[in-house]
Amino acid sequence: LPSQLRTYRDMATLSLADALLTTQRNAAIKWIERAQNFELKMRFRELANSSFLATQAVSHISPSNRDQPSSVIMTRSAEGFVVNGKAQWVTGFKRADYFTVGVEFVNGLQSVVLIPKVRQGVSTGEHSSLDVLKESETGWVSLQNVPVHADEILLEPEYHIVTHEEGSLARPYPALHTSALALGHAIACLNAVEAHRGSTLIQENSEKLTVKVGEIWEAIERLACKASGEVRTEPHEEVRASANAISFQSAALLGMAARGHGLLTTSPSGQLIAESRFFLVWGNSQRAEELSLRKILTNSTI
Repeated sequence: LPSQLRTYRDMATLSLADALLTTQRNAAIKWIERAQNFELKMRFRELANSSFLATQAVSHISPSNRDQPSSVIMTRSAEGFVVNGKAQWVTGFKRADYFTVGVEFVNGLQSVVLIPKVRQGVSTGEHSSLDVLKESETGWVSLQNVPVHADEILLEPEYHIVTHEEGSLARPYPALHTSALALGHAIACLNAVEAHRGSTLIQENSEKLTVKVGEIWEAIERLACKASGEVRTEPHEEVRASANAISFQSAALLGMAARGHGLLTTSPSGQLIAESRFFLVWGNSQRAEELSLRKILTNSTI
């Protein structure tokens, strides 16, 4: 796990959109790996080595969507099940052949189902107003009376399926890969600050933030190395908040160093500055959001 997180961090330093695509594709494969259908797992394990294959569509049932009702509902039908609703913020929807879709039943139980893009009732579209991360192919997936077979239900229904513990395996939220991406983005901003060669004060603060990036990365590695039974949600929220804050602060420093270029989303610096907003809304629990805001407002990572 630490080596995979390092790969995600380094990818985000080069391209946040590419890193986001990869993490969402790998998350979909992990949902499939958890399936009880052994034949399905083996078939997709072979396919996953040669194609993008799938992406996940679960944000609407995750803790980050806690203030909204689920937008995708599954009900029984004469032939099995049908799914209705709209999954928002699905990354890589253009290149994926399958979606692992979070669904909710009328009794509040949740599961994740595997739906081919070509199935009747499935349609997709872009969030055309996005001004950043356009290369991530993030859009929506509409599901209108989409039939789902029993063997396409990947997990037994549970409450809060995204964070549900499976045996002794804890699933804290936010996941560590989200912190790795935020840290990679901070590194990209600080690299850009160095390239602009701003004032002495800017350089001094860049050095302080660089030291803090190293400390946060060490905290991520420590959490990644813990046994599943030792993992708790609170440290994940702490490290995610620190990564969020340092990404935002590094972008602010870049804005000062880049000056007018930082206002142009067509410039590399402007893109990095705009992307920093992404981490304030993506994949945060309520506590992680509150901690992020507190750290940003108090400048506590410097």
